[in-house]
Amino acid sequence: IDVLKLLFDKIEIDLCENGKEVINKVSKKTYDLIIMDVQMPIMDGYEATRKVRLLNNSVNKIPILALSAGVSIEEKQKCLKVGMNDFISKPFEIEDFKNKVLGLLEIHTTKKNNIDTTKSLNHSKLLDFEFLNTITSNNTVAILNYLDLFKKSIHKEVLSINEGFEKLDFAKIKQSIHNLKPSFNYLKASEAEELLKTIVQKSESKENAEDISLLIEKLNKQMPQIDEELQMKKDSLV
Repeated sequence: IDVLKLLFDKIEIDLCENGKEVINKVSKKTYDLIIMDVQMPIMDGYEATRKVRLLNNSVNKIPILALSAGVSIEEKQKCLKVGMNDFISKPFEIEDFKNKVLGLLEIHTTKKNNIDTTKSLNHSKLLDFEFLNTITSNNTVAILNYLDLFKKSIHKEVLSINEGFEKLDFAKIKQSIHNLKPSFNYLKASEAEELLKTIVQKSESKENAEDISLLIEKLNKQMPQIDEELQMKKDSLV
């Protein structure tokens, strides 16, 4: 709290003692950012994050910065997997902390102020729906069904990839990627497909755990934008 007050003159801070208090507060008040300590009594930061992401309306989009005493790749992956947006370990460099907070606040403020996010995405869209439109003959019901199917499949398999890496189960990683490929192929997610291809190549040797971790982290970081583009496509049809 002292660091935040030192860095930012005009800031309102609510302190929670445990994860249950976090859920209670975000359900009643609008926040721009949650700094989530992963180790809290009653309900830890992981479970609290899962519950925040299941809340309705814009609450589930609040950016969450994980704060942890751990520094392992596994812990960072776990934070990202449950829905946190970024991670910083204690003790941290003040400038590093400031940059992470500002980065998350900038993204959230842009969305909250209803700035046209379509324009901001146009130069770096991850998905292309032209092929999906073609094979469905632009049938709205069929497209909506596909979008729901793809979203469920993508989330399931990306979660499985993360679980496989936590156990260094390279066979599971490759199987999950195999299951994921059709969805990304239909959506022409070329950047994600390239990541998957490289992960498989690295997994073959089983000696590039750090490289694989970084690649999976990149994939995890694409998930919010993939979700957003899928939702934008749905919104344009209903």
